[in-house]
Amino acid sequence: MNKGFKMTKKIILADDNLWSRDGLVSIINDAVPGVEIEQVVDGRSLVERVRGGGFALVLTDNQMPYVSGLEAIRQIREFNREVPIFIITSSDVEREALEAGATGYMRKSYCSSKLPQVLQQYLG
Repeated sequence: MNKGFKMTKKIILADDNLWSRDGLVSIINDAVPGVEIEQVVDGRSLVERVRGGGFALVLTDNQMPYVSGLEAIRQIREFNREVPIFIITSSDVEREALEAGATGYMRKSYCSSKLPQVLQQYLG
């Protein structure tokens, strides 16, 4: 590796709600300036992109078109047991998310205080 070369950490964010995505992107950019954020709007696209690799962290909503966040987590865990996956949702699915293979769960209403801690832990 070249001296002075800094690898950019890459996050993928899945949420079909633009307002929610914009809010999460703002929190992410404040907590980890310069991080690369790829955005998708459904669980099927999330699984396809994660299959391609290169992500340091996966953040997903639950209720999305085509494939839910819970099902996307299950599918991702079939081929990738390593990447940290956090489900950020208004749904009360903590137990189901952890059983599906999520690394963690947070309610959207609390993510402005909890997400920066997660980002520092996994991307710090």
